[in-house]
Amino acid sequence: MLAFTVLELGGICTDRHPDCSNWGDAGECSSNAEFMAIHCPLTCRVCEFECTETNEHCAGWARQNECEKNVLSMMRECPIHCGICTPECRDTKYQCAGWADAGKCRENPVFMTLYCPRSCGTCMHACRDKDWQCGHWVRTGECGRNSQFMFERCPASCGVCGDGLNHNLKCEDSNSTQCHVWHDSGECEHNPAAVIKSCPYSCGACTLICMDQHESCAAWAEAGHCAPDAEVHHSFMLSKCPASCGVCSQLDSNFGVAHMREAPVLHK
Repeated sequence: MLAFTVLELGGICTDRHPDCSNWGDAGECSSNAEFMAIHCPLTCRVCEFECTETNEHCAGWARQNECEKNVLSMMRECPIHCGICTPECRDTKYQCAGWADAGKCRENPVFMTLYCPRSCGTCMHACRDKDWQCGHWVRTGECGRNSQFMFERCPASCGVCGDGLNHNLKCEDSNSTQCHVWHDSGECEHNPAAVIKSCPYSCGACTLICMDQHESCAAWAEAGHCAPDAEVHHSFMLSKCPASCGVCSQLDSNFGVAHMREAPVLHK
C-alpha cells in the first residue's frame, strides 16, 4: 500500500461547465454551494488554478466516499483525489513505450502507471482550460472576438467540447479523417470558430490529463479493488481509475518510489 505524506503535489483546477462564470456572477457559489463546488471549483475559489492537496489523509478519505459525503471540505483539502484538479499526464522514462509493448503495464502496474501513464493508457484527452484568466476573458466576449486563441487556451469555458454537465468533457474529433485534412490545410487557423469545435484534438485544444475513466471508479475503489492484493482488479483499476486509486495525486513528483518495485527489465 502506498503512503500519502507529501503535500506539494500539484494539479490544474478548472471549471467543468461553460456557464460557471455567469453562475458565479449570479451568486450561485453561495446559494448553491455544493453543486458549484463540484462543477465550478475555480470560479468559486474552492481551489486555485494551480492547486495542491493539504491533508495527508486524502487517499483514505476519498476511498471512504468522503468526496460525496463531505463535499465542501473535501474539495478544498483533497481536490486531486476528488477529481477537481487534474494533473497533466506524461511519461517520465525513455523506455516507457517499449515496456508497455512488452506487457509491463499489466505485470508491474504500480510502477508503470506512475512513470508511464501515457503509454499505459492511464490518461485521457479532455477539455480543460489552460489559463486562470479564462473566466474573465469569456465574460468580456473573447470567445467570439478571438476564437483561435480562446478555443485553444480556454476550451472548457468556451464550450468547445459541448455544453451540459459533463464531468469529463471528453475532447475528441467528430470525424478524425476530415479533421486531419483540415488541420493539414491550415483550417484550424483560418476558420477556428467552426473547425476547432469539430476537431478539438487535431487543432490542439485538448489536454492529456490523469482522471477516472469510468463513473463507477469511486465505488470500486471503496470496495477495495485498488489494493495490490486485489489481483483480479488491481491492474485495471490503476489504469482506468487513477484518481480514485491515488495515482493522479502522485504523477507530477512520482511520489512513492520507495514503495514500488524496481523498473521492469526488457529481455531480448
